[in-house]
Amino acid sequence: MSCPVIPLEKNTRKTSSKNSSRAAFAGSPSGSDSAIPRQFNELSGPPPIESESHVDKEAQPKPSVTESDKSFRLSSSSSKTPEDAFHSAVGVQHKNVYAGLRRECEKIEENIKEAEEKVLLKDKVAFLMRRHETEIANLAQAQAKELQSHKEQLEKVLSARAERKLAKKQARATIRATKRRDLLIQRQDIAAAVAMRNRELFVGKRVAFDLLMAHIEDTHEKQRKNLIASQERRLKYDKMLNELENRHLKEEIRANIAKKFHVRQTYQIAMNKRINEQLREFQLMELRHAKERFEVEIASFEELGPLKVKHATRIAEQNARHVEELHTEKEFLRTTHEANKLQKLQKQHQAELKKHSRENRIALRQMKVKHDQELAATGLNSTTSSKNTSQQGSVGGSKIGSREMSRQTSNSSIDSHTSTNKSSARGQSLGQQSAMHMIDGEEEEDGQNEEENKMSKTTSTNLVKLMKRHEEERATIQQVVQQELNDYELAQEARLQEVEERHHLEVQRMIDDQALELNEFKSAQEKEIIMEEAVHDTEMKAMLERTTLNSILDNIEDGVINIGKDGVILRFNRAAETIWGYTAEEAIGKNVTLLMPERYAKNHATYMNNYMTTGVRKIIGMPNGRRIEGKKKDGTEFPLQLSITELKTNDTHMFTGIARDLSEEVRQEEAIKAMEAEKKKDMEGLIKELDASKAKADSLLSQMLPPSVSEALMKGQQVQPQRYESATVFFLDIVGFTTICATIDPIETVALLNDIYLTFDTVIEQYDAYKVETIGDSYMIASGIPKKNGNRHAAEVATLALHIMSVVDSFEFKGHPEVKIQARIGIHSGPVVAGVIGSKMPRYCLFGDTVNTASRMESNSKPMKIQLSESTHQLLRQFGGFDLYQRGEIDVKGKGKMRTYFLHGKDGFAHPLPESLKRTDF
Repeated sequence: MSCPVIPLEKNTRKTSSKNSSRAAFAGSPSGSDSAIPRQFNELSGPPPIESESHVDKEAQPKPSVTESDKSFRLSSSSSKTPEDAFHSAVGVQHKNVYAGLRRECEKIEENIKEAEEKVLLKDKVAFLMRRHETEIANLAQAQAKELQSHKEQLEKVLSARAERKLAKKQARATIRATKRRDLLIQRQDIAAAVAMRNRELFVGKRVAFDLLMAHIEDTHEKQRKNLIASQERRLKYDKMLNELENRHLKEEIRANIAKKFHVRQTYQIAMNKRINEQLREFQLMELRHAKERFEVEIASFEELGPLKVKHATRIAEQNARHVEELHTEKEFLRTTHEANKLQKLQKQHQAELKKHSRENRIALRQMKVKHDQELAATGLNSTTSSKNTSQQGSVGGSKIGSREMSRQTSNSSIDSHTSTNKSSARGQSLGQQSAMHMIDGEEEEDGQNEEENKMSKTTSTNLVKLMKRHEEERATIQQVVQQELNDYELAQEARLQEVEERHHLEVQRMIDDQALELNEFKSAQEKEIIMEEAVHDTEMKAMLERTTLNSILDNIEDGVINIGKDGVILRFNRAAETIWGYTAEEAIGKNVTLLMPERYAKNHATYMNNYMTTGVRKIIGMPNGRRIEGKKKDGTEFPLQLSITELKTNDTHMFTGIARDLSEEVRQEEAIKAMEAEKKKDMEGLIKELDASKAKADSLLSQMLPPSVSEALMKGQQVQPQRYESATVFFLDIVGFTTICATIDPIETVALLNDIYLTFDTVIEQYDAYKVETIGDSYMIASGIPKKNGNRHAAEVATLALHIMSVVDSFEFKGHPEVKIQARIGIHSGPVVAGVIGSKMPRYCLFGDTVNTASRMESNSKPMKIQLSESTHQLLRQFGGFDLYQRGEIDVKGKGKMRTYFLHGKDGFAHPLPESLKRTDF
């Protein structure tokens, strides 16, 4: 695994075209989804603990130095040792390595989540395909049963008709009773068949719902396992990275960091547990919603059955009444129309069968198209969900996917149920119409021979009218029945919509509540983590302080001696061993008088008793201590600086003496005084050099910025943008500079520009004008800013332009006498806004339409010509003394038509002007 390389950004100046680079710039701020709960994606571990490698440096002993060492290190304290540079480089490299490792871990986690989403998508598609095949098979089976039922009904009617033909001599009453009984039996058979189909549909819906619930629960189980596995992987990665990152630190620092990491891991485990609980709550709500939708569908299915039975009963009763009414009218027509009726009945039955078969085929095709659309929509939604998974997490995607699949399953079930019910209704209507026509034919058959001669024109007319009325009544009741079914379907859709809206509100409320709960839980955790880390830091700091104190006491150059109130030595550090010559074992436990000359030792006990009794201090607590003499092990006396402090607590009373051997200092005092005198002299010289450097820096800054602006910046003041109502802006461009650069070397190009600009800078110093900036071969000058000069700015810039044209005409490039330069100048006067841009490399910039117009004057001018705008022309006319010539109106980009002028000279101008400025050119 390679460490990522971070490219260094270079500050480059982007130079735009000559015209657009001088325009004012304006910036506009730019700005930058779903109902998926974001808390399931907040799986990231605790933020990385800052490395405490700096403690190593702080924990290193800091030996005190003598006055000579301090003076020597004044000039070298700012330098950085190679060891510090090495540690800094290694620290940066380690941070880059661990940052790369974290990014690699995040990429691995995203790939795992994407693979898990693909597995879930495949399971979902397979489940939908199996369910679609089952629905299509059920519908085809129901349609086949329906056609078979129609055929059986027709066969029964024909059989009954044949039997009644054999028994037509029987009594009319018996025949009518038989016909009514047959009709009743047919209705009962149809009702039984419809009830059987409804039961089968109900069982099929229940089985489909059980399969759906099992699939949803299986998906939920996979989601929970994936979430737990992802959380465990993240904890494992964090632990490995923490161990790798802190392996190079000291043992005590690693232990403190390990405690902090353990605390954060504990809180992260608690957070993960709460996230898992919220996921389970969301999944339970999803299951409850699916059950509620199924209950609504079942209730609708159960209510639709009685409604259809009621409609069939109404139609049957109406048909029975129509039969009774038609019986009297058709008695005279049975014998005559028997053959026609049979033929018509057969054709009608065949037509109905063909129509019904065609509708069945259409229903099958529609169901297949709808299934294909469901699969396509599932693929599209899954693709979109997989794209959003890397940002939103697998939990939100599974929630939307499960909810969308439940809704599609419910809609598919409703469509299948509606298609089957419509098929049943068509089958029932077809059976009833076939039965009606058969009964009509049978009624016409009876009494054919008896009443054939009694038919009359009136009877036929009445029969036609009666049949028309019956048709109208049947159409009316069909409309009523259809309207009631439509109303019921609309009501059912409204109920489903209400359930969906209520479910959506519950989901949104749960998402908001869970997000709020997680935020509160996380805030509480952060507070507790901060408190525990503060405790650990305090403990670590105390331990480091104790370690540092012991290290300092053992390594400082001053002797440190701790004694009790009885004068017994309790601590004797290495420096004290060096100063007095005793080892710690020899000194500890002995009286401190061992280290004193005899003249001090004999009075020490008296001094201690007086202090313990009266509390009057003579040496103890003095800020700078006191110079006294000590006695070494060999008996020699030496001068030392002694500072004594007292520590008094409930159970401890001790004194700490800090002693410094002054033998060497006494010998070096004179040398130090001489060195200080020489150093003072050197310091005065350095101050003079610093003043000269500061003056040079101020001069350079004043050349880059106007003096008033540079003074404000040097004082640390902020320079506010300022508007100038009248100023003159000057633009100059070297004509054919690109062609010239192509004929000389790049280094010579730089030298050429340097010579040109040095020449121009020398000219500018003679006028009340300020060089704003140079961009390539373009030169921008302004007058009237930042120091206002009334209306004199136009005359200053015009005179400056004539002077520059004079020096351009006589300019010679060293080493290339053949190179001749030509300039093109444009001048415009008007209001501008000036201000300082940037803080690292501040620039004094001008903004406004005046700058743009001056740039257009230059770009539309001609070589070795000075083009002026109307406003500048008016100011020069008021000032007087300038030779101006009207060029006329020209098309200016972004401005339209503008009247411009050429400047040819000035009265009393002392410098020679090029011939191209004369009017004879026009």
